[in-house]
Amino acid sequence: MPSVTHDSQSLIIDGRRIWVVSGQIDYFRIPRAQWKQRIRDAAEAGLNTITVRCPWGLHEPRKGDLHFEGELDVVHFLSLIGEAGLKAVLRPGPFIGSDLDLGGLPSWLLALPDIKLRQSNPAFLDATSRYFRKLLDRLSPFNASKGGPVILVQPEHQWYCGNAEAADTYLLEITRFIRERDFDLPMINTNNLWQHREESMDTWSGREQMLMHLRQLRYIQRTTPLMVGDFTVGEPDLWEREHVEAQEPTDVMFHLAQVVAAGAQFTMTPFVGGTNFAFSGSRVAGEQAGYLTTSQDQGAPITEAGERTDTYFLTRRLCMFSSQFGKVFSSLNVEPASAVLAVEPIPGEPAARGAMKSGPSVVHLKGAQGEVVFVFGDEFSGLFFNISFGGQFLSLGILTTPVDRPLSFLRPCFRQLQLPVHIHLLQPELFSKKHFY
Repeated sequence: MPSVTHDSQSLIIDGRRIWVVSGQIDYFRIPRAQWKQRIRDAAEAGLNTITVRCPWGLHEPRKGDLHFEGELDVVHFLSLIGEAGLKAVLRPGPFIGSDLDLGGLPSWLLALPDIKLRQSNPAFLDATSRYFRKLLDRLSPFNASKGGPVILVQPEHQWYCGNAEAADTYLLEITRFIRERDFDLPMINTNNLWQHREESMDTWSGREQMLMHLRQLRYIQRTTPLMVGDFTVGEPDLWEREHVEAQEPTDVMFHLAQVVAAGAQFTMTPFVGGTNFAFSGSRVAGEQAGYLTTSQDQGAPITEAGERTDTYFLTRRLCMFSSQFGKVFSSLNVEPASAVLAVEPIPGEPAARGAMKSGPSVVHLKGAQGEVVFVFGDEFSGLFFNISFGGQFLSLGILTTPVDRPLSFLRPCFRQLQLPVHIHLLQPELFSKKHFY
């Protein structure tokens, strides 16, 4: 049988490295007839993996009343992922995210005597064990170790609790339940280091300042791959509130590029928008009337209606780049080098005089299969990235606004990193779609 392992760089399936470029698609928010097309959209965007969440509250709305048919036929959804030649990250819960009512937990749990949710509580663990048995027995044939598409499993989600004793009992039990259902795969968590777990790989959850956060994560975590298990692309709409505009595509692209420049794999959340059917949307924590609307787009690259947005077309370039050069990324050295080229004054009001900002920065990644160079401006001036095979650089890049000065200003930074100076390759006319499609 195939084996799924990992080292500090990437996952390894039977000796072959895989670089995870993933997007979250919620089957329960999309009509079944559209599943195949949404998976195809993901593949055409350069993704090689789909993250799949299983909402307990929809699969078992009443105690003992289980549903795995129609829009809840997760077995069929995973089959379609496998047929498309993609991999999957499975998130069975019990808690799967704050965007769903009770985080995806069924409301009937609240009526159980002495129940305490998401804790090492006998009533909660007993109910979770019974549900996992019904769910995971159906899904275990999809393990990569059995030739299926599922390569990673994530128990729980964003368990932000500083109680180490509670973590040792609760999180360990949830992981044990999954292992007992024949899931012999690597596990991940998105606890943002609130609880470091030996039984699972720490990943990051968020969107801002990714290069900084991932460097810190790498400093702590030396023996497992660097991953962002939940890269959020936008914010949800709330009833009786102004519509939340989608993030600018260039903004999403800038932060996602920081993830890749840190040498990390990622999941975009969500990659496909959907609908909160049957009042399944949640209430925002800390707000009395902050209820999520029926529409659950959150600025996703694919809208609720199935339209490809500007974010889709822009991030497709980076996703395609990452997955097509996965052999290079999965063999990179653990620690990247970076340098800031210059510090420049901030133009503007007199009060801002003397204030400084950093100039373009370069991140240089090296490994056994090649080298990758990312050149970042600020969030509004775009980025370049280059890749080297056998010492010959192939230049790829993205410009969001024209460069207003000769690109030779990058020479000092390249020299500082002891890179070959091929400035003539970094010309705007080279940054066309033909490099990415």
